[in-house]
Amino acid sequence: MVGVLLFTGFGFTLDWFFRFYVIPVNELAEETQIITTVNPNHRIKAQGSYDVVRLAKIINQSAEKLTSIQADVDVRLQAAKKTTETEKDILAALLEGLPQGIVVCNIEGKIVFYNRKVKILFARSEGETPPWLGLDRSIHGIVDQSLIGRAIERIGQKLAEGKTLVSERFLMGTDGRVALPAELVPVLDSQHHITGFILYIEDVMEKFQKDREFFNNLQAWQHRLIQSIAVIKTAAEVIKDKSYDSEADRNQLVQILCDESKQAAQALSKNEIIEKWYPDRPWPLTPVDAAEWCRYLEHRTGEVTAVNLSVDAHDLHAQISIDMHHLTNALLFVIEQIAKESGARQIGGRFYRQGGWLYLDLLWQGKFNTVEHLKKWKVAVPIVKELTLDIALVDILRLHGAKLWTYQHLLPEDHSGLRFLIPAIERAELVSANGHITILPDSRPEFYDFDLFQQAGQTPEIDNRLLIDLTYTVFDTETTGLDPQGGDEIISIGALRIVNGRLLYEERFEQLVNPMRHLPWASVKYHGIRPEMLADQPTVEQVLPRFHQFAQATVLVGHNVAFDMRMLQMKETSTGIRFINPVIDTMLLSAVVHPAQKDHSLSAIAERLGVKIYGRHTALGDAVATGEIFLKLISLLSGNGITTFLQASQASEKTYYARLKY
Repeated sequence: MVGVLLFTGFGFTLDWFFRFYVIPVNELAEETQIITTVNPNHRIKAQGSYDVVRLAKIINQSAEKLTSIQADVDVRLQAAKKTTETEKDILAALLEGLPQGIVVCNIEGKIVFYNRKVKILFARSEGETPPWLGLDRSIHGIVDQSLIGRAIERIGQKLAEGKTLVSERFLMGTDGRVALPAELVPVLDSQHHITGFILYIEDVMEKFQKDREFFNNLQAWQHRLIQSIAVIKTAAEVIKDKSYDSEADRNQLVQILCDESKQAAQALSKNEIIEKWYPDRPWPLTPVDAAEWCRYLEHRTGEVTAVNLSVDAHDLHAQISIDMHHLTNALLFVIEQIAKESGARQIGGRFYRQGGWLYLDLLWQGKFNTVEHLKKWKVAVPIVKELTLDIALVDILRLHGAKLWTYQHLLPEDHSGLRFLIPAIERAELVSANGHITILPDSRPEFYDFDLFQQAGQTPEIDNRLLIDLTYTVFDTETTGLDPQGGDEIISIGALRIVNGRLLYEERFEQLVNPMRHLPWASVKYHGIRPEMLADQPTVEQVLPRFHQFAQATVLVGHNVAFDMRMLQMKETSTGIRFINPVIDTMLLSAVVHPAQKDHSLSAIAERLGVKIYGRHTALGDAVATGEIFLKLISLLSGNGITTFLQASQASEKTYYARLKY
């Protein structure tokens, strides 16, 4: 009995000691760490012994003083940075307002800056950011890596020769099959080594629209002249043949001649169309690399015709000044006519330079009367895949100073060919406003995210990479219910990216999804998404490929992310989309840094870390909150010696919550 009583008393004493000393002290340590690292406004609500409560009050008082000092420091810093921020905002506004698209990349091809014009030029639909566009994404998603590599190699050769105005031009494609002229300008470090590059992208669509307006007006003017001339001719013939009945009829014909002649003279002497366009720019021509244009012509030929065009232009180093849209489609029209009239399906040739001209010799097998057909083609208005150019082929050639003729007499009898000539541009003529080299100073610039210039390229082996250096996609889903295997469906996906330790609010993905099933009222009360809001939305089979591309080559971050990943996995069969990205869960990380805390819900963690949640239970709102929490957890993990992805994963696996399954 005495032993039992002693043992029971010892148990109660031990329980009291743990509840009033050990556990409160652990909680005290965790919450003090929160105050000193990520949330200075957090205050401890400790329960325990008198000494623990007294210590908590002292820590809270110290935190108040720390907050006051920090506020004073922040005011001084804001005052000191005001001038710099103003200059930065002015620079940002200037870059945003430029008519050109601008993309700045590091030497690895990772995007470190882009302006709004780029989003407009490459958007698949209004307001939608292209999936390849974003900080730390690769420019090679839209531009062939070999194009960039060759351009940088040629620039390196120019720099080695001591040239200061260096740039390279080539063509970029869009989803709308429009070729956009681009100019690449290098960025050099203080030692004059290439550390990145700037792409200036021209908006040719605006030029196309102006050109179409010009030609429509020109055709209307021409039509008025033809009508006046026809009336004058008819009246003159009647007078000449004396085919009128009376002197009054003759006088009426003479009056018609005078009126129509006067109108024609006025139209010729005061042509507002020509006065408006031709003094400054008779034709919108853009300098491009001749070999790159030839490769583009080969590519477009395979797309719009049944012909395989193969032209040797590898040793050609020259540039031409062209209207990309009209000249390319004009030659596509000629190639299409060759295939139609001669039956040729293989056309070869060579693109080379002689003197001030560039020669494009097209050659195919078979005897063909190119002279007669060429006469007919030149006066025709080219039509390529239901696209009408609104100007005759001969006029397109004339406005480029180009020529198109046959060289049949130089070929064997069983072969036919055409020769296209266009003036070459001398290198000395290519003085570009964008060609000035940008040289970075030794000190690190603070504008946007330019310190990515110094960041090594991301590799698949991320285990030993620092958490702060990785690129993340923070996401959340809303669903019809909580049973992925029982038929519940995704009804909303929200996501945004973290690059270089920054949450990029502009680079986000937000999409409602039609679940193609009944939406329970209990679900509606939870997230506020009503059935009528989903009726016209795309299905998950349409949405997941876009989200997969958005999250490509990043680490996925979510709160209680096992549920979201299970929802995605359930759609692998129907969509063919599989998410193999590495995954991090903020719920598990919270349990790692705060094991003494009982509540690791998104709301509880946000309150502890000082994160405000806007749009709770919306996919994008929860994703934003998760991203802000994750960045603060990285700091707390670092204080516990956890700095790499592998260390964070291994620590997460040891928590209780890692055993939850869906």
